[in-house]
Order: sequence, then structure tokens, then C-alpha cells
Amino acid sequence: MASLGKSILNKCADMYWASFSKQLTRYGLRYEDVLVETPEMYEALRRLPKSEVEGRTMRYRRAVDLSFKKQYLPDNVQEQLKPAQRYLNIAQVEKEYAERIYWERVNKVV
Repeated sequence: MASLGKSILNKCADMYWASFSKQLTRYGLRYEDVLVETPEMYEALRRLPKSEVEGRTMRYRRAVDLSFKKQYLPDNVQEQLKPAQRYLNIAQVEKEYAERIYWERVNKVV
């Protein structure tokens, strides 16, 4: 019974991702472009090469421009984009933050 629920949940997740990635592609964004900005994300952005940060900024600007114009990217450009392509290493930063917090608690650092 649990496997049935899990398979239904996975199917729903796949359907949601297909819809969400289609919307991202229409505006030329990647998944990590629309994540809520947390201190960990700011740190991951700080560690990126300058070219990646500029690419992210340009994707934001293009998306805002297209949204104001109520248009989407041309289909030939959309086909080249990969919204699931990752460029941030947020998991590593979160792990380092957790280690630092643990170390501070163990060593009673104020």
C-alpha cells in the first residue's frame, strides 16, 4: 500500500516538475534562479565565478523584460535551455553552516 502512495506521489511530482520547468523555460530561467534567497544561497552565489553571476543577472533581466512585454522566448531558444541544470552548490554551503553551528555549540563560542 505504501508503494502505491509513493508511486502516485512520484507521478504527481513528475507532472508538477514538467509544468514548472516549462514555465521556467518560457522565460529563460533555471530552477536555482527562482529559489528563495537565504544566507546560504548568498554564500553560494558569492562563491560562483563572475561569469555565472552575470549569467544569472542577465536571465533575471530577460525574464522581467519578457514578463512586462507579456511574451515568451522564441521556441528555438527555448529548446536549447535546460532549467534543471544546476550551477549553485547550496548543499555544500548548508553542510558547512551546520558544521559551524555544531562546532560553536560544542565549543561554546559566543
